[in-house]
Amino acid sequence: MGVIVKKSKHQKIKEHLESGKTITSWEAITEYRVTRLSAIIFNLKKDGMRIESKDYVGKNNNGDSIRYTTYKYLDIVEDKEQLDMFSNKPKKFKRWLDTPPKLKKGDIR
Repeated sequence: MGVIVKKSKHQKIKEHLESGKTITSWEAITEYRVTRLSAIIFNLKKDGMRIESKDYVGKNNNGDSIRYTTYKYLDIVEDKEQLDMFSNKPKKFKRWLDTPPKLKKGDIR
C-alpha cells in the first residue's frame, strides 16, 4: 500500500503558477482553499521565484468597483540577445563613430 502525500497550499500555488497560469485571490480561495495568497506569493518570491503582480479595477455583480491583483510566474527569458548579455563570451561593441550619421535633406557637411 502506497503512502499518499498531501500537497501543501504553498506547493499547490507554486505548481499552478509554474504551469503558466495566472491566479487571483478569488481563484486561490475557490480552487485551493487558500485565503492568504499574498503571503504565499511573498514566500515564493523570497524563495527566488520571479512573479509579476498586476493590479486591476473591475466591477462585481452588484456593479460596485472592486480592485484585484493577478499573479503570473515569469518564465526564463527566451530572447537570445538578452541571454547573451549574461554569458561569458567576449562581446563585440560597435562604437557610435564607426558608422557616420546619414545626411538628411538640407544638412550641410
